[in-house]
Amino acid sequence: MAVDPMKLSSLVDGELERDDAHRTIDRLLDDPFERDRWLTYQAIGDALRLGATSLDDQAFASRMAKALEQEPIHFPPAPLRAEPSPARRWRKAWRQYGAPAVAIAAAVATVSWIALPTLFQSAPATAPVQAAAPLPPTLHEYLFAHQQYAPSTRMQGVAPYVKAASFDRSPYADNTASKR
Repeated sequence: MAVDPMKLSSLVDGELERDDAHRTIDRLLDDPFERDRWLTYQAIGDALRLGATSLDDQAFASRMAKALEQEPIHFPPAPLRAEPSPARRWRKAWRQYGAPAVAIAAAVATVSWIALPTLFQSAPATAPVQAAAPLPPTLHEYLFAHQQYAPSTRMQGVAPYVKAASFDRSPYADNTASKR
């Protein structure tokens, strides 16, 4: 049976009852492991009581230096680098060269699909336009009020956001600036 560490510490400090001290010493004499632990506790107690002055001993320092000189120097081995598998090399090459090439080809195809048809369209033949008869004022106001619904503009989605900024000198236009 192992000795309780608290009893062992109390024995070292001299605080254990006499009967418990005798039983603990008997166990220490029977078990070499417990005896080693006893010696460790004794060394700890001595170091705490004497402080660092016992470590300043010149003989101790020279023994330690000699032991360090005799100790071999250990260098950690260099890490081994495994050769990548063919599949890993192929994936790396695909990420480095293949995927960007596919992205560039897709961009060129998209631009071509959008831009080329407009480059090769011929201009529609236009016939000379005759001047239209002036509109009556009521129809002019109606068309102006409903111009956002007219499909004649090429930018249909933008028309509601565009403000008309023109000045018409026709007799049917309502020019408030000229009436002042």
